[in-house]
Amino acid sequence: MDTCKSCLWWGVQFDTNEDGMSDCDFIDTTQGDKVIRIDTVVADDQGLSVRLMTHRSFGCNQHT
Repeated sequence: MDTCKSCLWWGVQFDTNEDGMSDCDFIDTTQGDKVIRIDTVVADDQGLSVRLMTHRSFGCNQHT
């Protein structure tokens, strides 16, 4: 299985941090069958956001 380190969707918005973590942008697309879903509810006006962070060695069947 391929890992995040070589995936088109990984690390698009944020550089990899010192722990080898970065963001996965695949969850924001409409491509392919979805196996990941993140629902978020924010009830204030603080500008909060949620993103899927994975390690560069994380294996994923949605690798591109």
